[in-house]
Amino acid sequence: SVIQPHVRQHQPVHRRAPVLVEPFGGLCAGLEMALRNGKRIHQYLYLDINPTARQIALQRIKHLMSLYPTLLTPDAVQGAFDLPQDIKLLTTRHLVDAGAQEQQYPWLVVAGWPCQDLSMAGTAAGLQGERSSLLHELVRVVGALQQLQPHLPPAFLIENVAMQCHPSSHIAQQDFDTICSMIGQPVMLDAAQFGSLAHRVRNWWTNLCTPAELSSAAAQVQRPPGRTVSLALSAGRTAQEVRAADRWPRNCCNVPGQPMQAWPTFVAHPRSYAFLPGEPGSILNSDGTYDQPTADEREIAMGYPQGSTAAPGVSEQQRRHALGESMDSNCTQCIMAI
Repeated sequence: SVIQPHVRQHQPVHRRAPVLVEPFGGLCAGLEMALRNGKRIHQYLYLDINPTARQIALQRIKHLMSLYPTLLTPDAVQGAFDLPQDIKLLTTRHLVDAGAQEQQYPWLVVAGWPCQDLSMAGTAAGLQGERSSLLHELVRVVGALQQLQPHLPPAFLIENVAMQCHPSSHIAQQDFDTICSMIGQPVMLDAAQFGSLAHRVRNWWTNLCTPAELSSAAAQVQRPPGRTVSLALSAGRTAQEVRAADRWPRNCCNVPGQPMQAWPTFVAHPRSYAFLPGEPGSILNSDGTYDQPTADEREIAMGYPQGSTAAPGVSEQQRRHALGESMDSNCTQCIMAI
């Protein structure tokens, strides 16, 4: 089934507590997005095949319950991990058993399917790659919900890299066109525009408003003044000087001769060129050594509370990896507000 990108005007998502489903759930970015916008959650359902992500998610859910006790109750998260964690194994029967056919509450799907095969920092395998091809599974699930919920259609917010900017014409043209034929036209946004301390240029697809409406509203948002990466840095750590101005499609906030406002995009790979010693994303310690932003610093940069990924048994590198695969919290919050 093809996801219908058009807005259903009778869909009262803003009036009822939704059932929130997060395939490829990662850091529960969709859950935090909804709570920050004052949405009470009727039921939360999480899927992620990565056990480290699930370990982080378990702690994040507990923390969010403490922050938003009236919006996220124990009943809402009971059974949060009951669905198959591999989206390939998620069937219509599972959705029906979870209450998808009851039509009492609106369903909201928030998903950023794996981007490594479509990213400029990835494998360039394109939509045929093992990970990026999971888009087909996501479309299957949302399509099933649309068939189960004809009177109160599901809402969706889907994120991925700006593959239309990829140097490979096959990805930038053919794969991008194929994706748009499946889920509609996206709006491309950089998280730095919304106050984040790191660039994160991403495509966003949603049926909560039209692309033109989202693009027009987002264009009115100006980056808050005084947001420099020093706000995230621990004592004795200094960011690199800005040597080159930002260029489209990045938000043009970094200016040579001024303090760095946004780091390069955080990625899951530990040896990203942009964060090697002396490169724009590297940090100079007081002892003259170079380092990368820590997990704590990356969390602050992306709008997450410090320590969000510090779950028991999760290493520093695993935390950085999880953040590299996550949505930016500042950006998602603003999109939901729009």
